[in-house]
Amino acid sequence: MIFILRHGERADNAGPEEKKLIECECDPHLTPWGKIQAKAAGIQLRSLIQDSFKNGLLKTQNPQIVMVSSPFLRCLQTASGILEAFKDEEIFNESIFIDTGISEYLSTSFYDKDPMGNLFIVKKDRKCLEKYVKYQVLEGFLGEKKYSGSPIYPEEYEGFSERVEKAYAQLVEYFMTEINKNNDKVLILVSHGLAVKGMLSHHLGYHMDRGADYTCISQILYNPEIKEKGIILKKLCRAHLDDLEKSHLAHDSKESVN
Repeated sequence: MIFILRHGERADNAGPEEKKLIECECDPHLTPWGKIQAKAAGIQLRSLIQDSFKNGLLKTQNPQIVMVSSPFLRCLQTASGILEAFKDEEIFNESIFIDTGISEYLSTSFYDKDPMGNLFIVKKDRKCLEKYVKYQVLEGFLGEKKYSGSPIYPEEYEGFSERVEKAYAQLVEYFMTEINKNNDKVLILVSHGLAVKGMLSHHLGYHMDRGADYTCISQILYNPEIKEKGIILKKLCRAHLDDLEKSHLAHDSKESVN
């Protein structure tokens, strides 16, 4: 079982006060609302996992969660928020694994210079990272500092799509053959909107008309005994986001009455 998510709301898409708090210009953190989105996604993921067990799609009711994230801070924070919905013993190696292959699209439209050497996790020490991420962060899911791909700036969209496609294939293959031999684990990939689009379209045949919403969830089922294309069980699910927005509107309405 594999889940793919986009990160939560990023600080540079928020108001000026939140933008002032950004420590690395090319690598913004999550907004407070983005943190709430991440935690809500974790609760939704736990529910989807439980339902999958009840439906006979998972071997165990409490599979270990294997968390792999893009190295960008907003993705690491989202991964951390998601993991709060699970017990420490349910988290594989009690860690978040970084994979640069599922990094952001390094377009000149987004960046005026290569951001990879200026990411928070590169520029700051691990003590600083603890302010944003509650779990150990390990570099390389495929091995120590071994990644499924290395983005090179500047990146054309075709090259980015090819990079994401290869990264997804390699991460899934490694998970299925090396990590999930007993079919008792779940892989969660936290990446970026365009990367999510690439993973779903290139490998799974689902073509998106628009970008992925913050923390929307796609659920893919693979048969560990058969080499086959994954089956999409959920496409860009945003039930948890709809619930949050309803709750937020209800709260605002109540406040205005009071």
